[in-house]
Amino acid sequence: MTVKNGYKKIIAFLILYITIFNFRTKAYINNRQCINHIYNKEISQQCNYSNNYKRKVFNKNHILVEKINTSSSDLNNNNTQEKENNAIPNKKLKKKDKKILKKYKDFLDIIPNKSTEYDMIDAIEKIKTLAVHKFVESIDIYLSFNPKKSKMTKNDNIKTFITFPHNLKKQRAKKVYVVTNSNLHKAAADAGADVVGEDDLINKIKEREIKLQKKNTNYLLCTNDVIHKLARVGKEIGSKGLMPNEKSGTLVSEFLLAKHIKLFKFENTYIFKLNKLNTLNLNVGDVYMANDQIKENILHLFDHLDNLEFFHFNIKNLKSIYLSSTMGFPFKIKKTNL
Repeated sequence: MTVKNGYKKIIAFLILYITIFNFRTKAYINNRQCINHIYNKEISQQCNYSNNYKRKVFNKNHILVEKINTSSSDLNNNNTQEKENNAIPNKKLKKKDKKILKKYKDFLDIIPNKSTEYDMIDAIEKIKTLAVHKFVESIDIYLSFNPKKSKMTKNDNIKTFITFPHNLKKQRAKKVYVVTNSNLHKAAADAGADVVGEDDLINKIKEREIKLQKKNTNYLLCTNDVIHKLARVGKEIGSKGLMPNEKSGTLVSEFLLAKHIKLFKFENTYIFKLNKLNTLNLNVGDVYMANDQIKENILHLFDHLDNLEFFHFNIKNLKSIYLSSTMGFPFKIKKTNL
């Protein structure tokens, strides 16, 4: 067998293979096209049937909806205004917002906005109307100062006491403890002190027989000649903020002892100091007081701040003024009222 004859046989085999393959592929394609055509016909018939059924159902429902709308249109026109007034947005409210809506349903118009400023008397009236709780709510003032504009330094510690001209209608449970020498025990008791003593009182505080509470409910007064004895109970007193001090009016001389006992026991006297954040929070009145009395207490506070040493009070130094009750909303006050 020569090489030429071998090539001829290979070429003949390839030609025969190609002809057979083409014939089979054409037959396969024709069969596939027929199957697809039949399948598409069946699907189109099903779709037409379903569309016709849906059209019939839609037409029936459309007719019913038109009848219902025509019958209820008169009723809806009469009640549109009531629904608009009583409409509530379908938003998910937080727990705090839900509580506010329950308590203050009738006073939603009075709730303050953060951006608006109010007159002092107007704000006091709104605070009183929003005082819904069962107990007697107190009215507090919140002042924030700008340390850059004032002449204060880091060493200036503003701590003082103030006696307001008008007393609260609700009575605070106050106790006055006096540490002094034996010669002044009777005078202190006559002035209204609850507990008077010297070494015996200090020992009771150290052994915790007497439980002292925080300032502005309990007051510890001391005279100058006995102040060194309180070093034994410095931790117990200092943690409650009751250490006697001249600025707070609790460290006094023998002549002023009776006067200061009466101030802290029977009058509306508070000890306060400026915080590190240059803010001041103080109780000015309560809900049962008259509006003019609360305003006079606030103005008396500003006069007192103006007369303090190391604190040059000015409206320019004042960032903001807020009034609020114990469980109420804060109202921003205009600076022009001062």
